[in-house]
Parts: sequence; structure tokens; C-alpha cells
Amino acid sequence: LEDYLEIRPEKREKFEKYIRNKNIFIGPWYVQPDEFLVSGESLIRNLLLGSKISEKFGNRLKVGYVPDSFGHISQLPQIFKGFDIEDVILWRGIGRNESLEYIWRAPSGDEVFLVHLQSPLFSGYSNGWYLSYEIPLDILNIHLELLSKNANTPSIILMNGRDHAEPNEKVLENIKKLNELYKEHTFILSTLEDYISEVKSYNPKLMVLEGELRNYSFGTDYILSGVLSARNYLKLSNFEICHKMEKILEPLAVINYLNLGVYDSNYFEYLWRLILQNHAHDSICGCSIDDVYVEMEGRFVSIKGLIREFLKSISINLFGRGEDIIIFNPTPKKRTSTFIIPIFIKEDSGKGIKIYDENKKELKYQLLAIKDTYRFYMDDKNIRITEKGKEYSIALTLDLPSLGFRKISIEKSENRYIYVSNENISKSFGILENEYLKVIIQSNGSLIIENKETGEVYKNLHIFEDGGDIGDLYNYCPPYKDRIYTTYGSKANISLINNGEFLAEYLVEIDFEIPKDTKDEYREEELVKLPIKSYISLRKGERFLRIRTEISNFARNHRLRVFFESGAQNSNTSFGYTSFDIVERDIKPIDPKGRNEYPYNFYPFQYFMGITDIKRGLMIASKGLYEYEVFNDQERTIALTLVRSVGFLSRELPSRYNMAGPIIETPSAQCIGSFKFEYAIIPIRSPYHNYIKDAFEFIDDVEVLQGKDLPKIDSLFEIDCSNSIFLSAIKKAEGDEGIVVRFCNLSKEVQEINIKTGFEFKKVEEIKLKEEKIRDLEFQGKEIKI
Repeated sequence: LEDYLEIRPEKREKFEKYIRNKNIFIGPWYVQPDEFLVSGESLIRNLLLGSKISEKFGNRLKVGYVPDSFGHISQLPQIFKGFDIEDVILWRGIGRNESLEYIWRAPSGDEVFLVHLQSPLFSGYSNGWYLSYEIPLDILNIHLELLSKNANTPSIILMNGRDHAEPNEKVLENIKKLNELYKEHTFILSTLEDYISEVKSYNPKLMVLEGELRNYSFGTDYILSGVLSARNYLKLSNFEICHKMEKILEPLAVINYLNLGVYDSNYFEYLWRLILQNHAHDSICGCSIDDVYVEMEGRFVSIKGLIREFLKSISINLFGRGEDIIIFNPTPKKRTSTFIIPIFIKEDSGKGIKIYDENKKELKYQLLAIKDTYRFYMDDKNIRITEKGKEYSIALTLDLPSLGFRKISIEKSENRYIYVSNENISKSFGILENEYLKVIIQSNGSLIIENKETGEVYKNLHIFEDGGDIGDLYNYCPPYKDRIYTTYGSKANISLINNGEFLAEYLVEIDFEIPKDTKDEYREEELVKLPIKSYISLRKGERFLRIRTEISNFARNHRLRVFFESGAQNSNTSFGYTSFDIVERDIKPIDPKGRNEYPYNFYPFQYFMGITDIKRGLMIASKGLYEYEVFNDQERTIALTLVRSVGFLSRELPSRYNMAGPIIETPSAQCIGSFKFEYAIIPIRSPYHNYIKDAFEFIDDVEVLQGKDLPKIDSLFEIDCSNSIFLSAIKKAEGDEGIVVRFCNLSKEVQEINIKTGFEFKKVEEIKLKEEKIRDLEFQGKEIKI
């Protein structure tokens, strides 16, 4: 609609009339997203923006219409109900053509009325598209028989349209013909809202669906699970941007608003609009032609630049211009951790620096690196300044206030290495050890980790595996004669990069050789190197091991994963965070009999996933990777997908009954080039909720800024609650002076949150996701109990 009116602005009045009169329905989404590959908060912003635009045009569709998303998150009913949407129409994820109508219940207990779009022949969301062109009675009869059998009322739905066909003016003429041909049916041109109203008027007794909808299909409603790792480079960029928006930029803008009364709502809406344009499901899923991703990458570059400049502006407003380092903690709890801080020193000799806190107390630190660099900025007279200097990278342990700042100041020193400690984290080559973990790097590059709190020892961690993939952007498919390569027998080059009291880091390099390409039947004999560099880092005070892996991919048609043996032998259930829920999934192989899409056991996650029993387990946290598998082997091995390299949008596959799209070559989907991945290994044991805080400590890194003075309100609030409480958003309210704070309870029990704020307020309201008031909440002074 926006694109059309940009070219045809004179049509706006006509559009508004059609929308008000319900000739055209728009919304409720801004774009139809993939629900597993974007943050939960972005789903809410998608509906907020879609609703806002729709209502400006005169009417918003009051149905949760998600006809083509590749499966559905468990909490979507609660999200829709937060926008007063009680009814949902969808196609994929149920897996069977049984009932046409259901009740769908979220883990929160929220329920919506659900209509399942069905077709025994092709896409359920377009099960009546052909009726605009001709009336093939054989196809229509099959549809009418199936839908009539599965319907719980006399009303059935035929969707006359699809994304691969133009609308046709013959539809009214053909409806007249249909009513002449079928005396036992009455065909009418209707709307989604009227159809649902008609069906619900019969008050049918319905089956209840619970949780996420990701069932592999016995029909044509494929969930296309290969999209979880197609074009991973896009998903990494999207994670970086959304995380910066939600955890850094918006909270800082709220602090700026509380201190100075300024909040640029238009800028934020513009940024979210651009971000959401990359969240359309075929886009973020990676299953479009290469040209789409040239445009998406350009949009991501623009967004990163806009966020960077917006952050500079807020920083100057809050702290003024200065050389002191301001460190922002984006988490709602006080935090004592080891952080890596970059420091720019202009015209520096490189001999050394001293660091002081706000009280002029000198702080110990560990020097990690010094490099020559340049800094560009506008001074207070709006003159561009270019400065040559050196960037110091240091590690130090700090106490940080919740959602607040610490300031440290820098002085030059004549001594380059001031602090020498006998408490180095690596006391022997290849071994890292802090208060909680002992890590041994093996000659093949794999890791052994001892959890010093439980005594459990984990072996064969961080082994790479590569197999052939003759699939397409929608589905993984191994060749008939696959050859699996691993780094288990490799000889790694291991070097110590940094070692001190605050952290130790090793570089593990492996020249992994894999087949150059994969054909339909086999992998080629010719091998190419896939260089792997893994930076293994353990910091003081952390219960997890940080890993940054860099790879250079020169092979085609393959899949690269990294394995971790959890040893959780008494568990048959993995877990993975998806938007506003932790989903538990059976690791036993799914029976493929009768299914039209082979049911591989890899699943979506965001932020963290893993498996554990009462004695031991592993949680893997990740920044921007979304696909995992837990094998039903003795050691309950976890696989994390790094790269899936394929060359077709769609093609005929043994693992899928028919094609999911047109046969188009997609050379850029081979992902030739260099990539970086960040993840962490967290040894755990049941219950896994106790370790969520460690995953978010890894994910929610501090933001390092520069300035002169801390603002009057230098900490938003602190929460006292269980580890199951997840902070989703801090933002200014839409069209209101209030501040929205959104929490999610990831446990199955009611939790209490005590909030102590750093500012005065007049009232507190519980609101819907669409930001309408539900009720007033009681508070005492600066404290709120929920």
C-alpha cells in the first residue's frame, strides 16, 4: 500500500473510501513476518505499526491473518489478544487436514478461534484461486468434499487469490455460474471477518490445539524448516540490529526523555519501518531470488548507520562532549562482571594508560591490544574533526547499576604494562580456569569443560561436522551417498592470545578439508580447505565459555555444524527459547511415514537452547543463529548450524513431495565468503530456568559511550525477581507521555516482580500490547510490586 501510493498519491482518497467501506481490508500486520527468525518484540512492533497505519486509512482487519508463515510460535494467541484480535486464519503448521476450525491455546492460557486453510492439492491459503479464471469441476469437487467433511458448521472457506497470480474480474461472473451448477451449495463473495462471524454464530464444539504449530505435513502445508539456516548472514545482521534497537537505543532514549524531556518518536518509527521491511517471511527466511538480498543488505547497512548516528546524538545530549568512558548496563539487575572496553587515546605514544573510577580510585585492568586508528566526529561548532590516535582494548571487572551507567576516566602513563597478576586464568598452556569452570583445549581443537560447582566433566565439545546438502532454500536434503567430515581427527594450531587476571583467550585454527561440491548422488572427491578460527575466551566471574568462530567458505552445497556432547543421558526433551516462551521438544526421531516433507529433528530457537537432566546438561547461547538439533544418541549431542550452502530457490527433492517454489538458481545462497559467529557453552543441570541469566549475560553486552558527566537520572530501575523474568522492552508509549516497560514470565508459575525506579512517577497502569489501559496498579513512592 505504501509503495503503491508513493507512485500513485492521487489514489489515496479512493483507497481510504474503499478501506472505510470494507471493500479493501488492510493489516493487522505491517508485513507478514516469519515468527521464529525475528524477535518477539519486533512482532509486537509489527502489529503496532500495522494497526496504526490501518486505522489512519479508516479500518484495520480484525483477524490475525497469517496465511503463509512457516509455522507459528506458541505465544501468538496471547500477542494477538493483546491487540484485541480474537480470531486467526492460517495454513501451515497443523500438519493434517482434519478439523477446519479449532481453539488455539497459548502457554499463557490465552485462546483464539482458529480457521485452518486446507487443500488436498495445493496451497491451502489459495484453495480457490482458480475460480477467477475457469471452473474446473473436478478440482472444485475435491475441495468441496474435503472442506465439507472437516467443517464443524455449514460454512466453508475458499480463498480466491494467491501471491503467484493476478486478480481477475471474472470472479463475480463465475460465482453466478457456480450457483447455477451447485444447488446444494450457495457461493458468495465474502470477507474474512464476515466468514468468521458466520461460523462462530453456530457455536461449534471445537478441538483444542496447544503451543507452537510446527508439525511436518501429511498434506501440502510444509513448514520448510531449511529456512532456519538459509542465508545465515542476513539473520546475523538482523539480530545485531534488533538487539541494538531493543536493548540499547530505546532504553537510552527513555533515559534521555526522563532527563531532558526529548524523545524522537518519528525517528524510531522510521527505523522500525525499515527493520520490518526486512522481516517479511520470504525475505528473512532467505527463500527469495538473489536480488531481494542485495536490497535487504543495503537496507541493513542503512539501518546500522542510522542507529549509530542516533546513538551518538543521544550520547551527546545525555553526557555532553568529553573523553571519559561511559558504560551502560542494559539489564534490569545490578551486574558485576568482566567487560572488554575499547578506549581511544589521541596522539598517544602507546606507552600506557591509567584508569580511574568516579571517585578517582585507580582501577586494575588487563591490557589486551593496542592498534593505530583514526576518529572522526563533529565538534560543538559543527566542524568535522579527524584525530589520529591509538585504540586500547582492555578488560576489567566492574560493578554496574541496573539499566544505568558507570563512568571511568583515562590518564596517559609512561608505563605500558602496569599490572602483573599471579592469578592468570591460564596457568598452563591450553588450560583456562576461573572460579566456576576449568577448560582444556585438546590437540584436535575440541574442548573438555569441568563444572567446578557440580564436578561434572564434559568431553568432545566444539567438534565441527560437515555434510552434503542437495536441498534448496526451503529444505535441507542430503545426497544419496553422503560423506560426513568432522574435525575429530584434525590437528589444530593452538596459540595463547591474551592471559591475565580478568580473562584468557586462545586462538584455535583448523584447516578443515571438505568436498568442493555435492551432486545429487554423491559428494565430489576434490577437496577444498574451509579454514576455521575459533577464539576461546574465559572471563573472571563467568559461568560460561565464550566462543567466536570465523570461517571462510569456498565449498558449495553443504552444511556446516558444530557439535557439543551434553551427557544428559536421562533426558529425552530439548528446550529452546522462541518469542516469549521456552518450548520443550522430544528428541526422538519423528516417523516419516505418510508425510510429504521429511521430518528432520532440527528446530528453531532464539538466544539459547539445550538439554539437561537432573544431574547434568548444556545450554548453548547464540547471537543470531536459529537452528539446532539434539541427537537421540547416548551423549545427547547438540548440533548448532553455522552455514547451509545451496544453489536453488526450489527444486525437486527426495525429502519433499513437490517443489515449494519456482526452479531458479540462487548463486549467492551458496554463502561463499567469510563469516563470524558468536556463541557460548553453559554447563547446567535441571531446572534450566536457573541458567537463563547466564545466557542473557552473554547476549546483553554493555554499550561503551563517551562523554563528560552522568545525567541526573542515571539508572532507570532495578528489578527483584526470579531468573525466569525476561525484560522485553523499554520505550515511550505511542501517542502518550508515559513509558512502556514490558516483561515476560518464562516459567510455568506465577512470579512476583519488585521494581525500584530511579525517578518519580504519577501513576502506573497495566496495559495491553496495543498500549490501551487495562487497570491502574498500586505503587509506593518509587516502588512497584507486580
